[in-house]
Amino acid sequence: MPMNLTTALRITAEVTGLKDVEKLEKALGGTEKAAASAAQGFKAMVKSKAFQAAAVSAAAIGTAIGLATKAAIDFEDQMSQVLKVINDIGPGGVEALKEEVIEMSKVLPLAIKDITRIYEAAGQSGIAREAMKEFAMTVGQVATAFDMTAEEAGQAMAKLMTALS
Repeated sequence: MPMNLTTALRITAEVTGLKDVEKLEKALGGTEKAAASAAQGFKAMVKSKAFQAAAVSAAAIGTAIGLATKAAIDFEDQMSQVLKVINDIGPGGVEALKEEVIEMSKVLPLAIKDITRIYEAAGQSGIAREAMKEFAMTVGQVATAFDMTAEEAGQAMAKLMTALS
């Protein structure tokens, strides 16, 4: 037979000789009712359209923040690959280069990762930092015109430039 709270209190009262068990029992009963009422209120809140809309909005905002964070991390990773192959760039030049890549993504129909690959190919080929913007613009236009990947166009143009110089 399962023992409930009331039975446990009565046994405790008989063993210890407590007389105010009924008062304690009433107080605990009131607490149980309050807890049940709170649970019903919580269930009603969760079922409400306003709460559901707020939950969906919170999830959407969380997703947007997560995607933006991932894009920023990916950009920094791509830029670190570019900076590995550019020798003549100072501390102020790093921020200028990042800004240049972002601005170029607004002009060329290429993703930022493709533009960073073009800069990486330029750096690997020894193209001077001052000439990289023009090089990247030309490669981006070639890649678009000839339906090539930016990486392929960048490597081909870099080989062509180094062969002609």
